[in-house]
Amino acid sequence: MTNVEKLAFLMKQDNSKAWINILMSDIISQQFKDFLKNSCADLTAQQLQEIRLGFVDGLSEEKIYIYAKDDFSKEQMRKIRKGLNNLSTEKVMLFANTKFDINQMSAIYSAFYSYHLLMEQVKVFAKPEFDHMQMKKIILGFEKGLSIEQVMLFASPDFNSQQMHQIYLGIRSGLSVKQISLFANNILTSEQMEQIRLGLEAGLSTCQIASYANPFMDSKKMKIIRTYLRQGLDFALVDKYYYFSVEQTELIFDGYINGLSEEEIAIYANYEFSPLQMKQIFLGIIGKLPVEFILVYAKKEFSYEQMEFIRNCIKESFTQKQLALLANTQFSVSQMNQIKIAVADGFSDSDINLFANPELNAYKMADIRRAIKTNTSCSATAIKALNDDEQLLLKLLK
Repeated sequence: MTNVEKLAFLMKQDNSKAWINILMSDIISQQFKDFLKNSCADLTAQQLQEIRLGFVDGLSEEKIYIYAKDDFSKEQMRKIRKGLNNLSTEKVMLFANTKFDINQMSAIYSAFYSYHLLMEQVKVFAKPEFDHMQMKKIILGFEKGLSIEQVMLFASPDFNSQQMHQIYLGIRSGLSVKQISLFANNILTSEQMEQIRLGLEAGLSTCQIASYANPFMDSKKMKIIRTYLRQGLDFALVDKYYYFSVEQTELIFDGYINGLSEEEIAIYANYEFSPLQMKQIFLGIIGKLPVEFILVYAKKEFSYEQMEFIRNCIKESFTQKQLALLANTQFSVSQMNQIKIAVADGFSDSDINLFANPELNAYKMADIRRAIKTNTSCSATAIKALNDDEQLLLKLLK
């Protein structure tokens, strides 16, 4: 079916009066008729419309043939046609290429039409290997006055648009080529690049930057290190605590910045502690609690909730002997609290030992504690009976 026959067929099949009217207006155009007769392209109705609009725009047949190809989508045709109306043919030919998608074509067109870039500038990125987001970053560089030499520092398809942006920001902030080379590496993520760039902009030395410019290091950890290096942390410590998590590293470095000794930091700088456990030990040290008391709960077997409870007991002036009554990894925090209440009520150790049993839940412990408090003559034998006889327990509580 020829294009003329296809046009007639489409007119019969299409119920849109507006579309039919558009085509009817073209049929009377001798130029359009001649094009339909001579073109071998297998064009859709939408593509034919773009060609018709080219004649309406007054484009020459030579220019229309630039985009009158069935390999171009209607959107690509429209962008090329728009370019031919507003730009020189030489400029249009930079993006009138089926290897470019519509977004890439739009970026190149905008570089000329909206940003008034020069041909030599556009040629830097008018290549199919750059996606449209990469193109936009390069355009931004030229728009902000960067030279071709500066733009070439990041105008590489090996960098994604976010990585390009970090290098662009480094150039804009006045970093030297040597400094930019420390992070202009595509094996680094854009987030990692950012932390290195910010360190350089803050005046960190090359040795300080090198301590965390590691593609295998999480960018969040890089940020922590960068922050503490600015506060005076010795960069040699970065390697020492390399294998600690982000949260663990922050607590350790916070210790150094707060003037803790190596011995104090060693109490909690342990891989086996979770960050939350480390925090409870750290808070004890920062709170100037005696080390021998801190060591009571600085054990991996305690959950951070248990650690916090014991730490608060120490703050409330519990003696080591009193702590020993509740600092048991088998006690839940609720069970520990029952013992704490008994201590506050002046119970003797022997009374507390009558119900300080991990096998009793906190509710049972509370019941027995109240029974002892209201029946001070309760014997150990009676308490044992309480454990086995709920009715007797209730009677005593009354």
